[in-house]
Amino acid sequence: MMLKRKTFFVSLSLALCMTLVIHSCSSNEYDFVDDDALATESLGNLGYRTTLVDSVATSNDFLDFVESCNLFSDKMDEYISALSQKEKEELISNANNDDFVLKFIDCIDIEKEVLAISLAKRRLLDNTSFLRLNESEKSQLFDGCFVTRGHMLMKTRGGEGVTQQECEKAKKKAYDSAYDAFIRRLLLCDDLPDREKYACQVATKLNYEAEKSQADTEYKRCMEKVKK
Repeated sequence: MMLKRKTFFVSLSLALCMTLVIHSCSSNEYDFVDDDALATESLGNLGYRTTLVDSVATSNDFLDFVESCNLFSDKMDEYISALSQKEKEELISNANNDDFVLKFIDCIDIEKEVLAISLAKRRLLDNTSFLRLNESEKSQLFDGCFVTRGHMLMKTRGGEGVTQQECEKAKKKAYDSAYDAFIRRLLLCDDLPDREKYACQVATKLNYEAEKSQADTEYKRCMEKVKK
């Protein structure tokens, strides 16, 4: 029976909401206070929230999750490095082809690494401090640790000259952005059934490689603008 083509990342966006949303109820008593008191209270709360995010970012549970994702990436690199350039290009170009990816995972052994991600994610989601974070802070947790957010485009307008340092800086930001997205997507993949989970995680890795490859291409274009 032919597997129907699915779009993993649309489903994953819904999974993120189900996984990370925490319901809390609280009651507030309103008192009349002066502006200075409100400002002091606001700053104190801001300091607490910042400390809370930092405590999660440096916790073993969070770092273990990131490390498990890195180990999965390393294992995939072992398989990818054994391919010819043509095979690599074919593999990466089919990152979002579900049938192709499902056939590919039958040829590799990533069960141990996938399980490690699942276990690390459970520990992270059970972390007491992580449970206190609101949605904005959870987003900040990842964006802050991985430096960049969204897509970074090379700025090589017209015939304007750019420096090698600017090209290298843009490439690094593009790499950081790709890594950011890689970790986020792996977190979401874990909510899928086993076989789909494997396919999702492999596709995530391949998309990560594709984004880095695009950054390399843009870097070369940028360097062509560098005035000797």
